[in-house]
Amino acid sequence: LYHSLVLESIYTGEQIYSILYGAQVIDSNSYGQTSVRQRVELAMTSELPGSLFLTGRAVLRLHTFLDSLLLAQDAQTGTFVSIEDENRNSLSLHLARDLGPRWGLEARLALYSNEFATEELRYRRQTAYFGALYRFDPK
Repeated sequence: LYHSLVLESIYTGEQIYSILYGAQVIDSNSYGQTSVRQRVELAMTSELPGSLFLTGRAVLRLHTFLDSLLLAQDAQTGTFVSIEDENRNSLSLHLARDLGPRWGLEARLALYSNEFATEELRYRRQTAYFGALYRFDPK
């Protein structure tokens, strides 16, 4: 069985603020497959001087497996890493500017991490992107 809940609130004014909470419950009769996944997302968009738009976003994820499923890390020493420790979170900044009805520029910086995991599952990645946009159907 699969259950899902999403709650979102958006405020618009000079800036746009949003908060989102989502939860998924996977109720399985197979051992080790029952889980709860939660996501909290905060975002803010604001217009900057020079017709630039900046969006900041933070995403926090928490995955919990309700059965104590363990993955062996080293069968010789008997140490284990729990699959419950895998949570990928992110922080990102997105900057965009229209150059006309069809063209635009954008840049994005993002950090992905699982800060709430154990040391054995440490994960961190940074990405950067700069690109040009072309709209085929300007509205």
